[in-house]
Amino acid sequence: MSRRATRIGVALALAGAGVAVAVSARSGSDEAPRPAGPAANPQAATPGHLPALSPARPRGLGCAFEVGGRFAWRFEVAVRLDLERGALAPAGTPKQGVDVVESGAEGTLEALVLAVTPAGEAVVALRATRFSDTPPDAASAASAAENWPADLRKPVLLRVDDRCRTLAGARHRDTSILAWDRLGRLMDRFQFMAPPEPAPPAEDGTARPYTTRHTDTHGASVVSNRHVAGPGRGALARRRLRYEVADPRVQVAIVRAQSTLTLGDAVWFEGLDESQIVHTRMSGAPAFQSAERARFAAVSPDPKAFAGQDLDLSHYVWGRPDAAALSTARDAQGPAGLRGEPLETAWGHYLASAEKDWFGAQKRLRAWLRANPEGAAALAAGLRAGRFAPREAAALTLALAKSGSPEALAALEGLAADASLPENLRTQAVSALADAPHPTLNTVDTLVTIADRANGPTSLQDLVGSAATMSLGNLVEGQVAGAPADAARAYLESRLHAADADRVAEALWAVGNTGDPAFLDTVATKAASDDPDLRAAAMHAARKMKHDPEARALVTERLRVETHPEVAAEAAAAQREQLGASGRLSAHELNLYRSKLVGAPEPLRREIVLTLGAVATQQPEARQILAEWYPLEESLPVRQLIGRFVPAAMLP
Repeated sequence: MSRRATRIGVALALAGAGVAVAVSARSGSDEAPRPAGPAANPQAATPGHLPALSPARPRGLGCAFEVGGRFAWRFEVAVRLDLERGALAPAGTPKQGVDVVESGAEGTLEALVLAVTPAGEAVVALRATRFSDTPPDAASAASAAENWPADLRKPVLLRVDDRCRTLAGARHRDTSILAWDRLGRLMDRFQFMAPPEPAPPAEDGTARPYTTRHTDTHGASVVSNRHVAGPGRGALARRRLRYEVADPRVQVAIVRAQSTLTLGDAVWFEGLDESQIVHTRMSGAPAFQSAERARFAAVSPDPKAFAGQDLDLSHYVWGRPDAAALSTARDAQGPAGLRGEPLETAWGHYLASAEKDWFGAQKRLRAWLRANPEGAAALAAGLRAGRFAPREAAALTLALAKSGSPEALAALEGLAADASLPENLRTQAVSALADAPHPTLNTVDTLVTIADRANGPTSLQDLVGSAATMSLGNLVEGQVAGAPADAARAYLESRLHAADADRVAEALWAVGNTGDPAFLDTVATKAASDDPDLRAAAMHAARKMKHDPEARALVTERLRVETHPEVAAEAAAAQREQLGASGRLSAHELNLYRSKLVGAPEPLRREIVLTLGAVATQQPEARQILAEWYPLEESLPVRQLIGRFVPAAMLP
């Protein structure tokens, strides 16, 4: 196999990597002292009594509830997420495209006040008399749980204090927590905060702004509020200032966030109009953009809205389910609803939704494979018969791997090992085995047999054997210590000492997928080879060893002494990945890059610009090097690349 074929195999092994990005919502809270909410799963309350009530507090912009009071809102909520599929790729990776997920809900909510305490707190029942919900997984959810639509219309309870703050929520004990989670996100819109004490007006007579702390789908945030005088109790104008994200890898930028809550004369509120655009980055790379809009408008309630409903408080469970409970519920209900569904139906669902929502379509197909273990063999038979186009076959092999079922893993191993199948299908199956969540020793044996090429090249281009070697590297990276990962690691180590230089280079590229510093001694030996292909492969092998100072020193030294442009470019790319999102270049390394720019060929200059650009925001000296080089750069694409990292004011 040629070295060019080796690199093609690497590309195939890495193709199809995705990011998944995940979103959740919780109840809000303000910065003032707040009564403790009910525990997540307390003992059922005595009928007609309220749990954990707080003492009376100043009313502020408060509410006055009456038992039996009724009110209602018509609502419309729309959410759009633009998910960056290449979000976690190294800097400079070509953009892979954006997946758009849109969902919406609209209908009418009726409210009935069940009980009021002397402290002014109330329990209010809410029921959606009309509810149209279109989340991305609505079709699969509806088919998975027959009571889903009915549960969306069951009453839920909110606990509201005398300042109109929503303190807690409760669902009926027989309601699906998946439906409760969906409604809970809607009810989070009811969160609005009053100041602990009425503040004196400013000198110009306007109300003083006050700050509160909320929580929504993006986490805790700080909001500036201002009371605006008007009819009834006036309105609250709100502006979200910032998000408080604990994870240092995640940065949330608010592009726009505004909200107006109309208090009017109603018991609670009369209208809500809010919008928000948020951009989120993960490890410095764009992850997703969200645009949300919500409108509520007061309407006349239907006096018969709660007729025949069970409103006994002892039947309700207070608190939002946690992430683990939601995940368990999805696993329990999703596959069960797909049990017995024919393959033709499952594939039809995939085709109908894959173009618009590839992630959702893949999720459903994987759930179908878990619910119908025998379906893996049927799917493999269709692949063997050439029933699916190459793009569809790639999606199916990935679904087989990601489903995690032993039957799917065995079917995939059979496809990978069958020498009579087309090269493209076998390569897809081999690459997909690296994504299996629970590989076995048999999985490793299958890949090792293919990678060994005991009977010569595995195919005309030898892509299958190359992809098998790369998958062994990915398997080491993705697994905790154990027999499969140890066996794959031992095989790669043995391959690094082979007599065939092409096989050694291929193993080094696979080691680059592991990030395992245990290979470093051997990698350092190959980095000093007379063969530039082996030196370049050694630099690639060190790229994921981000937390090992010896790996960092190895790459820096190779960059200093290297005269071959392709090897130097690989070293620069390796150092960029070692830096990660928060690394810094030393003064020695900065000067090294400054000197390398002079006389370097365009591919190497591009890698140097990308590496300096990766630290430009936190190291002004790196940005200065780029600005000084800009007028000397002859390549328009490289000049444009510099413009990504250097403000226009610094460029001539």
